[in-house]
Amino acid sequence: YSFYLEHVPEDEQKMLVELNSSGFKFFDTFDNVDKYQCSMSYHFHLKSGTRNKLINHQLTPILLTDEGKIWIGMCVVSLSSHKTAGHVEFHKNGLRNYWKYSFEGHRWKECEGISLKEEELDVLRLSASGLTMTEIADRMCRSLDSIKTYKRHAFEKLGVANITEAISRATLNKLF
Repeated sequence: YSFYLEHVPEDEQKMLVELNSSGFKFFDTFDNVDKYQCSMSYHFHLKSGTRNKLINHQLTPILLTDEGKIWIGMCVVSLSSHKTAGHVEFHKNGLRNYWKYSFEGHRWKECEGISLKEEELDVLRLSASGLTMTEIADRMCRSLDSIKTYKRHAFEKLGVANITEAISRATLNKLF
């Protein structure tokens, strides 16, 4: 934990302590088999010289102790698609719904998951591979206007403003 004390802004350290405690308690409500299907993601700043970078930190269990506690976990760190710290989500593979943590209410709330049409997902996948809108239209055998419509609908459903945020949010919500 010394890394976090040194590299996370002081005002966000309390948030990390709370979500760590609450997250592990919530994790314990699942049986051991299901625990391997769970992941928790949250967003916080890391100090980088004189600047702070907002990151997404996702924790997924790899090995459990005999008591069902996380012994080894995989942490994936990426740039955040959000603009502020927090945004704690708990996902279980195979479930469309997920849980969000409220720092005001200090509790987990079940939320309806995002669902995208296959064409909307295809536009995001092909965009992630570097294709232009015209190339995506050719690949999908659709008009450029159709591709723009799929993209706009995906952005609206994901609550984002650009393709980078859309791909990140779709990945975090395990839509791919």
